[in-house]
Amino acid sequence: MKMSMEYKPKRMTNMKKNKTTIIIVSLALAIFCFSSCKRSAVEEPSPLGPSSFAVLLHLNANPNVLFAGLTTRQMTTITATLKKYDGTAIAGKTVFFETINGAGARVDLGYFEGNMALQSKNTDSSGSVRINYYGPLSGEISGNATYYIKATVAWEGSQFIYETAPLYVVRDADRISFTLEAIPSVIYAGDSNPTSEIRARVLIGGAPAQDYPVYFILESDVGIFADGLRHTYALTGGNGVASITYIGPTWVEIASNEVTVTIKAVLTQTVSQTVTIKIIRKHD
Repeated sequence: MKMSMEYKPKRMTNMKKNKTTIIIVSLALAIFCFSSCKRSAVEEPSPLGPSSFAVLLHLNANPNVLFAGLTTRQMTTITATLKKYDGTAIAGKTVFFETINGAGARVDLGYFEGNMALQSKNTDSSGSVRINYYGPLSGEISGNATYYIKATVAWEGSQFIYETAPLYVVRDADRISFTLEAIPSVIYAGDSNPTSEIRARVLIGGAPAQDYPVYFILESDVGIFADGLRHTYALTGGNGVASITYIGPTWVEIASNEVTVTIKAVLTQTVSQTVTIKIIRKHD
């Protein structure tokens, strides 16, 4: 009986130790899980990265090819658009504009509107801002040049968002090739309006000039361009071609059996071409 009495307390002591161990382990696991969950919720990185990564700045120069004249500076319109990654426009942000070379250093060639080497404007409700830039004169450059318009937006803290758009300046006029054609050049005025495609092709140094405006002028009173205008323009594409459709008259709109229409295409103040279209009237 004595031995039995001494054995019983020893067994109870072991059970208490086991219970204590289980409680300690359970508490440790609970604390670890709580700590892990809390740390995961706080430290999980944003899928978008820094805030500036979620903002897109697009910059465009139209046209991006300028011809340096003797006394006249050619103008191009610079458009900057600031939007969030989901396409939401960002209004009221100041965009700073400057001209730089290929190494990123600022250069003094031409100027922005207001005769300023550096200029700034705020984005509108669509997130866009437009500013005019006037290129250099031929006497201000020694040859053909390539430089860039740089747009910069100050963001949060020390972050900056910037984008560049290239500008190609042509000084040597003999490097410009400008041709014009009408396809077809003979059309027939019948019961419906005949059409002809007017194509102007611009090459600089043998390479196509892209996004360059060509101005079309209808110098006759017969017919109209497809956009309803008699004076209009079109931009050159990747092949250097700008085209517009001429819509001729029906046979009841002209009295003569044969009419000649003249269309003029203007590239610069000194570079232009003309083309003629012969319209043959259907007999009564």
